Amino acid sequence: HFDRVLRKKLKKKATNNRGRKRFLFGASLEASCTYCAVRLTFEQATVDHVLPVSAGGSNQLHNLVLACEPCNRTRGVLDFLTFFKRKRPDEDPPERVLVMLSRRR
Repeated sequence: HFDRVLRKKLKKKATNNRGRKRFLFGASLEASCTYCAVRLTFEQATVDHVLPVSAGGSNQLHNLVLACEPCNRTRGVLDFLTFFKRKRPDEDPPERVLVMLSRRR
């Protein structure tokens, strides 16, 4: 119950990029890039859209992942799955991203 209440409060605060990044980090002080798995501090992390806003994506938390600045910059127009597989060919993308992408089709 407490976790659900905390998530509700955090979602309300996650209205700007810093708030979204804080929510994606959760309680930890470190995370890793979704694409290359390099460890990131809060300051190093950037927020990347799984489905770009220009392609109909939103700024909602389910469409956001943490990425290092080089991966976020070089992904360019490549779709999420193509870029992820290029960076981590032997791994599966995060389940929450796959669920979100499957609902878009």
